[in-house]
Formats: sequence, structure tokens, C-alpha cells
Amino acid sequence: MNFSTPFKTLAFSCALTVAAQANAKEFSYLETFDEPAFSGSAALPDGWASVSTFPASPMMRYAGSYIGSGAHSGSSVLGTLQTSSFGRDDYAFSKAISLKGGVEYTVSFWVKMPGGSAAPFNNNVKLMVGTAQTKEAMTTTLGETTATKIADWEQKTYKFTPDSDGDYYFGFNIITAMYMSSYVAIDDFQITGEETETGGGETGGTETEETVDLFKIDFDNDADFANGAKVPEDWTST
Repeated sequence: MNFSTPFKTLAFSCALTVAAQANAKEFSYLETFDEPAFSGSAALPDGWASVSTFPASPMMRYAGSYIGSGAHSGSSVLGTLQTSSFGRDDYAFSKAISLKGGVEYTVSFWVKMPGGSAAPFNNNVKLMVGTAQTKEAMTTTLGETTATKIADWEQKTYKFTPDSDGDYYFGFNIITAMYMSSYVAIDDFQITGEETETGGGETGGTETEETVDLFKIDFDNDADFANGAKVPEDWTST
């Protein structure tokens, strides 16, 4: 930083310190499909939506005892009944979930699906993510079960890092090539991640410093005395 005087421009040392304190915040979202309690079958959780190929066996929330799977926790699951028709391409979309860009989230769920009598009769479950509750918006596939039998509850775990802050929708896509593929049951859908919030503070941040030389004259440098003057340039005496 510079100050101008009638005598000389003075420069002095200026140190600028900027400190930012980072606070870790644990994010967790869990849907068990148990609330509110119900008997038999009921609609999806609040804010969720679904698209089903066969209205007679929609993808929705069921009592585990009703479809024959039981539940991984509680008493109800997200799933479908066995269908007697060829092919299935059903979706269930989560409600909007606000996530931070650049944060790696762990996304998991439990699944049980006994499948049919042969591989072509088995179900495949994809977990996808997008920015709206439509098939077209599900632009990222986090993983899939690859049309296998899962006779008992098995946890599937994937990673997801959003590009930017915003609301994201997760979609379960059930695909079946043949009929008589048995039920699909999904339970305990969970998202966790460690988010970081940055705020002002005195510790825990990055410190930067800018320094310039102090004004200094020792009266020994001839260059400071113009044309044989008795005092340095821009100085005066009485």
C-alpha cells in the first residue's frame, strides 16, 4: 500500500490474512417405506411417483407379507407383484433430495427377488438418478442387479457425486423380459455423505500475506542526494 507525501512516496508492509473455517456436516436420508402405517397395500411415500407397465401390478408400496417377501425392516416395502404378462419396464421415483455438488454420496438399498424358473424370467433392478421424475430425466445409472435371483435380502451400494448443488431424484427401474418373474421387494433406501460448509473464522483456514518494503533511507547512498545537495532529494532543512 502506498502513501504520497510532499517529500517522498512511502511504502509500508501490509499483511492481509483471510481465514475460512470449514465445518463438516453429515447428510443422511432414509426411506423405510413404513410410514404412515397401512394395511394391505397403499400408495407411495409422500413426494414419490411411479410409472407402471401393468396397472394390475403397479410398482408401489406394499406390506411385505402381502407380496410374500416380508420386509428387511418394519413391515412394508417398495416393489411389484408377479406379473403374468410379457415384459416390464417400471419406474419408481424418489422425492426431490437436495445434494451438494462435488460431494461423494453413498447410496444403498436392500433388495429381495426370487425370480422365475430360468434366467430369462428373472428381474433386473437399476438404480438411476436425474433431475426430474421422468424416465427421460434419469440420465445416470448408478448400478444394476443384472437379472439375477436374490433369494434373501441383499444390500446394493453405489456412489454418486453431483456436478453441482441442486435437487436430485433417484429412480428404481425394474426390467423383466418374460412373464412369471415373481415379485420384487426393495427396502431401506438410504443416502449418506459428508458435506462441507465454509464460513468465516479465525482458525482452520488459509492464510495469505502480501508484504512490500518499508520506506528506508540511511543517508549513505549518493543517489539520494541530487546535484550535490546536502539533504536527500525532496527533503529540506532550516
